[in-house]
Amino acid sequence: DNIVINTEKRKGDLEMMEGMEGDVTANYSICSEEKQMCSDITFKGNVAAGSEEWGVALAFEQCGSDDDERSISGNAIFAAEYGLVNGSSSTCSQIGYNSVFFCRQWGLISYVATNQVYVHDVVLV
Repeated sequence: DNIVINTEKRKGDLEMMEGMEGDVTANYSICSEEKQMCSDITFKGNVAAGSEEWGVALAFEQCGSDDDERSISGNAIFAAEYGLVNGSSSTCSQIGYNSVFFCRQWGLISYVATNQVYVHDVVLV
């Protein structure tokens, strides 16, 4: 359980880390780059509030995960430009049991090509 508030864009010249294609301004950015390979990620019970860009950017879960095995759930994202951002390029991904409030653009968005995204039990206000 963590809280991250008021994330702002970095100022000045930036030197990118190896393998990064661009700078991401997000309260949480976890394995959100399309080329990153991640596994066994657990992201539960966190709060992301007030980002100039992304609230939470991560690779959504693979389709077929059982509710008992849910590794991304119980998070609250609000007052960001974009709330919950999918970075999974798998053929099928899913997200559920999260809440997204009062985002300036989109509450939920997938920014990489994927065939299917299942959204269930998500509150978007």
